[in-house]
Amino acid sequence: MCFVVIQFFQTRRAGERAHHNGWLPVPVVAFFTALLLLAGGLQAATFDTPVTVSSLDFSAYAQWVDGAETTATNLSDPTRVLYTQTTVPNFNGYGFGESTNPGPRHLRIGFTAPMAVGSVLVRGSGKLSVLASNAPYPGNLTNESHWLPAQRLTTALGITANEVPDNGYAIWVLPPGTTTRALRFSHTSAVSDPAYVGRAAGAWLLTNRFANLAPQAPILTSTNQALAGRINNETDEMFNAWDNGFNGGTNVVSTTNFEWVILTWPTNISLNGLCALWAGFSEGTVQNYSGPANIHPRNADESMWTTLVASTNIQNQYPWFLPPNFLDFGSNVTTRALRLKITKAINEATSHAGLAGSSRAGKRVWLGDLLALAPLGTNDLASAVVPHVTLQPPIPVPFFLSQPGYVTLVIEDAAGKRVRNLVGETFFPAGTNLVYWDGLDESGKVDTGQHGEYAVQGALVPAGNYKVRGLQRDAIDLRYEFSVYHNGNPPWITANDTGGWLADHTPPSDVAFLPGATNEVLISSFIAEDGAGFVWVDLNGRRTHSRKWVGGTFTGATHLSRDRGAQRNTNHMVYSGSAWEGALRLYGLMTNG
Repeated sequence: MCFVVIQFFQTRRAGERAHHNGWLPVPVVAFFTALLLLAGGLQAATFDTPVTVSSLDFSAYAQWVDGAETTATNLSDPTRVLYTQTTVPNFNGYGFGESTNPGPRHLRIGFTAPMAVGSVLVRGSGKLSVLASNAPYPGNLTNESHWLPAQRLTTALGITANEVPDNGYAIWVLPPGTTTRALRFSHTSAVSDPAYVGRAAGAWLLTNRFANLAPQAPILTSTNQALAGRINNETDEMFNAWDNGFNGGTNVVSTTNFEWVILTWPTNISLNGLCALWAGFSEGTVQNYSGPANIHPRNADESMWTTLVASTNIQNQYPWFLPPNFLDFGSNVTTRALRLKITKAINEATSHAGLAGSSRAGKRVWLGDLLALAPLGTNDLASAVVPHVTLQPPIPVPFFLSQPGYVTLVIEDAAGKRVRNLVGETFFPAGTNLVYWDGLDESGKVDTGQHGEYAVQGALVPAGNYKVRGLQRDAIDLRYEFSVYHNGNPPWITANDTGGWLADHTPPSDVAFLPGATNEVLISSFIAEDGAGFVWVDLNGRRTHSRKWVGGTFTGATHLSRDRGAQRNTNHMVYSGSAWEGALRLYGLMTNG
């Protein structure tokens, strides 16, 4: 039995594109801290963390960067990275090894006694290793012989210890029987990174070994199928995650009007539970498919679903970067298809203020990522690779390329009218290639008004003759080019504010000399959507610091003026002026910032 549904839908964005920095009013901080581990939904023994506050050895916390080991600075709360049985981490974890230089950096977290570690759920850039049992405590952060690397199963079904991106989730797995007294988070900053820092944005330690099998399951959703793949890609899309529509459904989400997510596998697998991350709902039920092999779960009636676990305490946990909701089955469950029924939107009254209105009065729900946790026991991680089954829609479309390139294919009817945009700007190798058409057109196409994005629900085309037309192009040769007036030091924006140069929209407009203990020159630019409207440089032209806007959005200044009169305001170093949409913006830039 192999459950397959192939759908090609185009639809608009998953949710509001809202910037989340700074959305943390003090009263809400207190609320989230008070939640403690209740934020994890059903917390049964299988997924309990063994870590307690008393098991953390704060004296062993350290970071390594630029050739030296130092105390982990700014770690005012030593529990801000790891979940413990009674505390949650800081909402965005901890940035470690920040410096002005690229290259490796490490963070060490120590334990007061050996800790059994089977796997660790982590959000953040880098990779994970643990102190070997035969290594001296607390371990040399740069001596690789002291550290046992963890491995993970990638979405490409490879076993690797390589780094994950900053917005990635990873289940790191240790060898059977591993005990350790320290964790090491590692990250190597590339020269082109905007900031030279690693981030441990949250970690949940598990005694048992688990692998995430969700990326190996085709995902079906009750609505917005085009974004279903974001549910099992081990990536935190935050406000761009899958949802049931920008404004939600027609009716309030409930037990009788629920949304659903179905995972299917080509063969039987064993799972202990699921973990919902960035869950935009408060109640849900996980069910196992028990129907006949000749009926796809999407078409199954309610009698064909057996409830495994129901939770009325699922928490979104915004703005936490690692917000787990474990849904424990209570035992090993053999399954080939699971359905997550979403039966209630978030409770906005008890959620962060930044989510106000996001449930659309209970009609809108969303889900960032879903982990399907398979017990490994003493098995190798490679045992978690599910046997591959090729999934094919009905109509093959072969084509040949004399050289590799990016391909666009369209389907037209006998009259030459386009009925389907099949493939767009997709890379294929040289030789014979094959794609498939599901026989659907693009009827039901609705302009959402969101920057040319559309919602599409196709219909089966009538029988007849159809033609495929295509375009091929080579890869675009991208080059990083600098402005003609300066290249910055370095050319890109850096955390210490010495990189990059002026604004992205306009060239320099005016210059003012600022005498003082350290003579400086202030250079302004009129319009800055990005970059800086003002930069201060030393007398050799080296940028020392910057300011983006003065007086409102987008504006730097077209004119600068310094008052040298006897009655001048000594707190004002210089005055800036610009005219913007009918308003004259005059401001004094103060010496104290």
